[in-house]
Amino acid sequence: MEVKYDVQQKELVITHQQAEIKQHRTRQFIYIGGLIASGLLLSLLAHVVMLRTHRNRALAEMKTINGLQFKPKVTAFARFAFYLKVAAVFFKKFPADNHAQPGSLFADIAGKRLGTV
Repeated sequence: MEVKYDVQQKELVITHQQAEIKQHRTRQFIYIGGLIASGLLLSLLAHVVMLRTHRNRALAEMKTINGLQFKPKVTAFARFAFYLKVAAVFFKKFPADNHAQPGSLFADIAGKRLGTV
């Protein structure tokens, strides 16, 4: 009877140990999967930041007109002054342009900036 009881206890201990090993392996796979997912998420975030930086640099280059840099975070007055400078440069290069009809807003602005009105 004692031998049978010992065998049952050993089998119970073995099944318990196998269950613990299975739980341990499951936790390991979950941790490894979490690390892989975190790495992918971090690489995606880094890629998005790189793309945004590249796009911002390209936009800054596109917004440069004749050496005048348009900065997006400026006041309305500064924007208006920038547009006046652009209009002045435009009308200096093209003084007989048909867009500057007498009485139009651009003609008045260009004339005041260039001193012709």
